[in-house]
Amino acid sequence: EKETLNQWITEGKVNAPFGSTDRVVILTVGDSANYVAGHIPGSVFLDRNALNQTRIDGVGSITNMVPSGTNVDNILQNAGIDKYTTIVLVAHKSTVTPADANNYYTGRAYYVMRYWGIPKERIKMLNGGTDAYATAYTIDTASVSVSPSTFSVKNLYKGSLANFSFKTSIGQMIGLVRNWTSSSTYNIFDCRGTTNWNTAHLTGSIAVDADNNLVTGTTFK
Repeated sequence: EKETLNQWITEGKVNAPFGSTDRVVILTVGDSANYVAGHIPGSVFLDRNALNQTRIDGVGSITNMVPSGTNVDNILQNAGIDKYTTIVLVAHKSTVTPADANNYYTGRAYYVMRYWGIPKERIKMLNGGTDAYATAYTIDTASVSVSPSTFSVKNLYKGSLANFSFKTSIGQMIGLVRNWTSSSTYNIFDCRGTTNWNTAHLTGSIAVDADNNLVTGTTFK
């Protein structure tokens, strides 16, 4: 709620020094012209266009995909977000066209951050966005400069960073199947069930039946 966010601003939690366990960063999602015209004090601009990326998937380019880890790192680092930061996502004022565009992209920002592993406990969404905040408190036109962080979504992964690429695109999957041999060092699991697997399956794949059990004799690589 706007009252809670204003309290965090008053208490100095917004853009507090790195390492503060109650550090807060406000991300105002929208376009630069509207951000300059007025935003919540201390909030950092997040260009809604940065939440989509054209990426190669399969045989061609696909638009409006989730940004790569590198691009999400850039968003987080430029906003001064570290591992202790609570992120508050704010839809910008509804004076844009269409009026609900920034509401959509604020939801998109939440999805992108959850996709890349930001804990849901660390992500908040301001009810009513900038419009609601402006009904009770003063908005600002001053530019906001924050010190960049060195945080990466890789820091959220608890396993070996050498094996961080656990999300595989269609194009990468095609390459794995095409290059598969009996001596390959990876498994391909087909989760459609043994009946469908018996009908047709990817070369080298291992069937997983309806009860999520591997077929007898499966050897992990």
